[in-house]
Amino acid sequence: MRRLFVLIVLHFSAHCLYAQFVSLQEAESKAKAFVLSRQTRGADKAALDVSLAFKYGSSMAVDFYAFNIGRGQGFAIVSGDSRTEDILAYADSGGIDLNDMPDGMSVLLRSYQQELSSLRHATAAGKDEMSSRDNGGRNVQRHMVTPLVKAQWNQMWPYNLQCPVLNGRHAPTGCVATAMAQVMYTQRCPDIKTTHPVPADKYERHEVGHEQMPWHAFRWNMMTDNYLQDSSNEENEAVAYLMRLCGAAVKMEYTEQGSSAPDNLIVPAMVNYFGYDADARLVIRDYYTTEEWNDMIYQEVAAGRPVIYVASSPTDGSHAFVCDGYQKGDYFHINWGWGGSRNGFFRLSVLNAYAPEGLGNTEGYTIFHSAAVGLQPENNIVERPLIQVSELNFDKQLISRQDVDQDFPSIACTFSFKNIMAQPLNVELALGLYVNGKLNDILFSQEFTPLPAFGEKSLNLSLKPFGHQLGDMNTLGAIVPLCRKKDNAEWMKCTNTDAFISTLKVKHFKMGITRGDMPHEKPKLAVVNMQVIGSKIVDDDQFVRVVISNTGGSFSDRLYFSVNGKMYGYTGVYLPAGAIDSVAFTFRPKQVGQYVFSVENAQGIQLCQGKMDIVATDIGSLLLPDASQHDRCPNAGKWFDLSGRRIVRPNLPGIYIFNGRKIIVPQDR
Repeated sequence: MRRLFVLIVLHFSAHCLYAQFVSLQEAESKAKAFVLSRQTRGADKAALDVSLAFKYGSSMAVDFYAFNIGRGQGFAIVSGDSRTEDILAYADSGGIDLNDMPDGMSVLLRSYQQELSSLRHATAAGKDEMSSRDNGGRNVQRHMVTPLVKAQWNQMWPYNLQCPVLNGRHAPTGCVATAMAQVMYTQRCPDIKTTHPVPADKYERHEVGHEQMPWHAFRWNMMTDNYLQDSSNEENEAVAYLMRLCGAAVKMEYTEQGSSAPDNLIVPAMVNYFGYDADARLVIRDYYTTEEWNDMIYQEVAAGRPVIYVASSPTDGSHAFVCDGYQKGDYFHINWGWGGSRNGFFRLSVLNAYAPEGLGNTEGYTIFHSAAVGLQPENNIVERPLIQVSELNFDKQLISRQDVDQDFPSIACTFSFKNIMAQPLNVELALGLYVNGKLNDILFSQEFTPLPAFGEKSLNLSLKPFGHQLGDMNTLGAIVPLCRKKDNAEWMKCTNTDAFISTLKVKHFKMGITRGDMPHEKPKLAVVNMQVIGSKIVDDDQFVRVVISNTGGSFSDRLYFSVNGKMYGYTGVYLPAGAIDSVAFTFRPKQVGQYVFSVENAQGIQLCQGKMDIVATDIGSLLLPDASQHDRCPNAGKWFDLSGRRIVRPNLPGIYIFNGRKIIVPQDR
C-alpha cells in the first residue's frame, strides 16, 4: 500500500485588500521553485519537472493549480490567489489525478475552493487594520530547517523489550521515553553511559530488588534509524536499553494499554542522568504570545536542537513528540513517535495528525502545550538562573496617598514561582520597580534554594512603600519579577516575566495597578467564512470550518463548539495579531433532523451560528440507471440499504448504497 504524507497549508496573511490572481505561468514557476527548494544535491533532474494535472475554479478566477512532480515524485497544489501561501498542499510521493483521488482529498479541494471564493467576496471591513507581516505578525527572516531527527521509532517492539512485563506482554515504552530516546540518539548523548546511575523504579525493585537501574554503555553504533523484523538481537537490545532507562528516569507509569510520565520530569532526567546542558528548561505555552512561542521554537530547531513537545487533546489525553524542523509559513516538522507514520509539517496551533487531509478538528493536540528546550550536550556553563513565574497578584488595584510628594502605603501581593532547571538553584528573587523602562528600586528581595521541577513556591508579601519616584502623573512605571545568582550582582528578568508585569499609572493622589506589559492590545476576532464540510448523513463525521480574522492583539485561548445549545467540544486557538486562519470542529449527528451549531469564546460571546440538515442517507440523489454492477462485495466502506438504514455489508443480492454510490450486488459474488 502506498503511504502518502500531505502537508496542508491554508493560512491567509491578508497581504493586500484585493484579490491578485495567479496565472498558469506564475503558478508553474512557484511549483518549480518549491520543488527546487526541497531538492537534494545530485538528485535526478527529471524529478524537477512539473506538469499541470488540473486547475480548479472558473476561467475568470482559478482557485488553485495542481502539478505532478517528476515521475511519481509527488505533487504540489499552488494557490490561484497571491494573498494566501503559495503552496496549499504537497506530497513527497505519488501523484494527483482529478478523476482518481481519495474522498478526503476531494473534500479538501472543495473546501479550498469555497474558502478562496469567500476570501475574494469578503467585505473589506476591518481588513485595512490587518498587517502584511509574515510569520504571524513578526518581521522575522527564517530559513527552512530540514528534519533533524532521522529515527522513526515507536513504543512497541523492539523498543519495549526491556519494559516491565504485564500479563505476559511487555508494556509500551511511553511517548515521553520514545521522544527522549529519539533526541538522545540524534545527538549521541551521552557519549558512553549515564552521568549518574538512574535510581531503580518500582518495577525494577519489585522484579530484581536492585536500588539502581543497570548501568552500562549505550551502544549508539548498534542502533538504527528504522527497525525491521530482521533487525539483529544486538540492535534490538541496544535501543530497548535506552528506552528503559529513559522511562525509569522520568518515573514512567507502565500499563498494558499505555505508559505515561509527567512533562516536568523530562528536563531534570536529561540533565541529571544523560549529560544534557543545565540551561535546558521546560517552558509553558500559556505564558507566551503566539509570536513569541513560534519564535522560541524556531530558534531551537534553527540552532540544531530538537524540541520535546507535549500537548493535550480535549478528547484523547496527552502526547509527547519531537519538533525538529521548519518550513515557511510557521510550519514545524513533527515526529510523532509512531514509527514514522504521519510525520510531517504542522502549525503548532493545529497539531492534528489524524485530521482528514488537514482539516483540523477538536481532537487535535490543541491545549496545554509545553516544550523542553535548550536540549544539547552539556557545556558546563549556566547562563542564567531559570525561574518561572506562575502568579503575581495584588490585593488592591487602586492605591491612595495623602500628598503627591509622599510614597504610597505598602501593597500586599501573592508571588509564586518555580525552578524550571534540572538542578537546585541558589538565587535571589525580587520584585523591581521600573520607571520609564529602567530599574529604579527593589521593592522586595529574598534568597531561595528552590528544588528543580517539583511544584511551585508561593509567597504572601508586603512591598515596601514607594511612589515618590513616579511623580504625580504621566510617568510610566511597572513592577517586574526579577532574579539573579548569588554571586552575580546583575538583576535579570525571570523567564516569562512579560506575562506578569504589573503596570503602574499615577494621577496625583491615586495609583492604578493593571496586569500586563505596557499594555497589550486586546484581540478582535471576526468570522470571515463558515461552512459545513461532510456528507450530511447521520452517524457520519461532519466538519464545521470557521475562517477567523484577528484585527487586534495576539489571541491565545479556547473556542467552544455548541450543538443545539449544548457544548459539544472545544479547541485551543493561537491566532497572531493581523492574521486570518481556519478552525475546524468535528460533529457526528446521531439522528436525522436539523442541527443548530455555534462557536463561542471563553466568555460565552457567540462568534457565529449556523444550521445543518442531516438525512438518513443521500440515496435520493442517486438514480437507478447509475447503478453499477460489482464482481465482489467489498468490506471497507459505508453500506446502506435503499431505505437508508446503515448495514455492515450486504448479505443478499440487490441494489445498495456503497460510499455514496448506488451499486448492484450480484447473485454470485
